[in-house]
Amino acid sequence: MKSEDEVMSEAVERSFEANLKLLLDNQISHSKRVDTIAEISLANAVDQSNQTNKAALAQADSMNKAGLTYFEALNAQLIENNRFTMDRLYGMFPEEAAGTSTLLKLVIEALKTDPCTLKD
Repeated sequence: MKSEDEVMSEAVERSFEANLKLLLDNQISHSKRVDTIAEISLANAVDQSNQTNKAALAQADSMNKAGLTYFEALNAQLIENNRFTMDRLYGMFPEEAAGTSTLLKLVIEALKTDPCTLKD
């Protein structure tokens, strides 16, 4: 037969082992919850990174389109400015044509009345 100390020792060991099993089960359960939370957090971080990258690419595309639109408008203005300048420099407007034709008529009349000769 077992002595009282052996029985008590066995009872204490069983309760101690039961406590250790509960502690281990609690730790495993906690680790699984933390793993789940970590996986969700990692998935959220990846999703947020993807959304941020998409937003940055969309903004860069928008800025590129705005820049192209600006430079196209600037180019159109430069071409129109050059056309207007060339038109003013080398074009004949009605006011100028009227004055020039009057001047040419006077020169022709003057040459008819008093022709000049060119000398070498």
